[in-house]
Amino acid sequence: MRINNYFADGYFKSTGTRLAYEVLCARGFLLEYVDSKIMISDNSHIKDARYLDEILRTYDIGRVCGDIVLIQDIDNTQRLLQLFEGGQQIRQEMCCYYYDWRYFSRRVHGFKVPTIDLEPYIARYIKAISSAGVLTYSCCDGNHGEKESYVRIGFSGYPSMMWHRFLWKEYYSKSFALDWDCNYTCIRVTEDNRKDIYRELNRVAADIYADREALRKVKQKSTRWINRRVIREYNEEEIGSKVIQVAKQ
Repeated sequence: MRINNYFADGYFKSTGTRLAYEVLCARGFLLEYVDSKIMISDNSHIKDARYLDEILRTYDIGRVCGDIVLIQDIDNTQRLLQLFEGGQQIRQEMCCYYYDWRYFSRRVHGFKVPTIDLEPYIARYIKAISSAGVLTYSCCDGNHGEKESYVRIGFSGYPSMMWHRFLWKEYYSKSFALDWDCNYTCIRVTEDNRKDIYRELNRVAADIYADREALRKVKQKSTRWINRRVIREYNEEEIGSKVIQVAKQ
């Protein structure tokens, strides 16, 4: 049971079409503002356009035409804040929980997951790290009525967990206040810090998504040397240490 909407009290300062864009991005839709038009990014899951069209029609706001999001009634855009109410159970994306360094090195993009399968306050973050090449199999935003809970991410193997940790330590930890555990898999959430955590996740997700192409290049550079022989002769931690060493060069 969800009891609070942590984005409903003036978090978004825009109005009209811009408000619709910001709220939909926060909910996990990968969108781009191009020449005053809202476009669905090609990083999106194939089902996202249909789901987004259903939302816009349900709230009498607009519709989706191809990859263009048409906002036709700007007076109703505040209704989109209701997208942060309700939600799904803990989500499981893939049947396989583990992918080794060789598979990880070959993936440019993580698994594309339908936005409808992601809980509201972590959806954008999962989409962002996926676009940067991180593979996940489950997640939870921790907003289920408990006084204390956790934001959790299930990574598909050690390589993705390590890469997520590296990205935070190298690029984002100094700019964003999120208290991850030592493996960067979960964040403790209480009623005192919940609003700040969800808003910070939204902020950093926007930055990661904006940086996605540069982060992909760093990943490709640092993992291209991995092959079957490397997998046979070295353990995960040894490969990870080399990957980080190359990534920092």
